[in-house]
Amino acid sequence: MFTVNDLWAGVARPLVLTAATVVIAAHITRRRFTARDSRSWAGPLAVGIGFAGGYWSLFGWGGFPPLDASEWLLFLTLPLVILGTLDSLLHVGLPGTLLTTVVAAPSAMLLLSWPLVKSHDTFQPDALLLTVVASALTVGWIVAMDALAARVSAARLSAILLVAAAPASVALGLSGSQRLAQIGGALAATQAGAMVAHLGLGHAGVGRGSMLVSGVLYAGLLLCGHVYAQLTLVNAVLLFAAPAVAWAAQIPGHRFDGRKRWVTQLAAVAAVAGWAMLRAILEFNVEATNY
Repeated sequence: MFTVNDLWAGVARPLVLTAATVVIAAHITRRRFTARDSRSWAGPLAVGIGFAGGYWSLFGWGGFPPLDASEWLLFLTLPLVILGTLDSLLHVGLPGTLLTTVVAAPSAMLLLSWPLVKSHDTFQPDALLLTVVASALTVGWIVAMDALAARVSAARLSAILLVAAAPASVALGLSGSQRLAQIGGALAATQAGAMVAHLGLGHAGVGRGSMLVSGVLYAGLLLCGHVYAQLTLVNAVLLFAAPAVAWAAQIPGHRFDGRKRWVTQLAAVAAVAGWAMLRAILEFNVEATNY
């Protein structure tokens, strides 16, 4: 059962921390960087601070190594932020981003699924295959969303991720894990904070490193929901694919002005993520009826 404190700790706090980090970083570095770079380099840092702050408010830091596999989401945040920030600052380009992603995504997926991969002191082939597939899909997702980030404003990209992450949080809660639902809410709140900050600061792009942080955390959250809770594979895939559906409005030959493209992209993402959430609601109602 969610409380007012949960909403403050898991939603309001990460939203405020993320927005404040973007704004402060932009003002501090504007004299040294362009208007775009003064914000884009801080994107990974803002999401990381917001997510870690929300997680800590809800659950504390816990021990290391964590006993619960989902706690790795917190400990993964720091290295992801470092890699993402370096990516944004150094402008390493697609080869460098791809190399970083190929290292970071599989490492994160393996840490999160390790209790399942090595169960009863033996390796489980099915679990290992799931981890490999999840890693490959995460790499592809980050590359695709990186490419989209170069074509849309930072505010719109945050809105796209928010429209996917919020239904994901609901679906996780209905799939039997309030903890994962709260973590998903904190991740969604970081995107809301980034969107608010970028809308206030004006039009700008977003650093490539932001997708590394958001993508790995989002994919890892859904993987945990599938292997440790009751999030179905279909719902996990739908929620994971939802942000990439925004590419539909970027297809050559589709003529949309700025406002229509905003609406089209968000509606497409909301439709796919909402479908997964509706499926989770129906499945929950069926299970409740059977008791």
